[in-house]
Amino acid sequence: MTSRPVLPFITPMEPTLVRKPFHHDGWVYEEKYDGWRMFAYKHGRQVRLVSRLGRDHSGRFPRTRRRHRRAGAAHADSGRRGGPI
Repeated sequence: MTSRPVLPFITPMEPTLVRKPFHHDGWVYEEKYDGWRMFAYKHGRQVRLVSRLGRDHSGRFPRTRRRHRRAGAAHADSGRRGGPI
């Protein structure tokens, strides 16, 4: 895939290394154990997986791309989803 995402790139929040997780009212967080934080950009049938540094990793995760393509088919023609892989 050579085209750029149609939606603008957003840098995902970076994890912060701490000794112990905290728990405070009003705070929601996700503990990061391993893996990569990615955005899945979808436009039509095109899905790209982009890292927090803006690198395209679509070729590394073909099954993940297929799943995003199928999941998005029932919803929007274009969109962006973020999360760990």
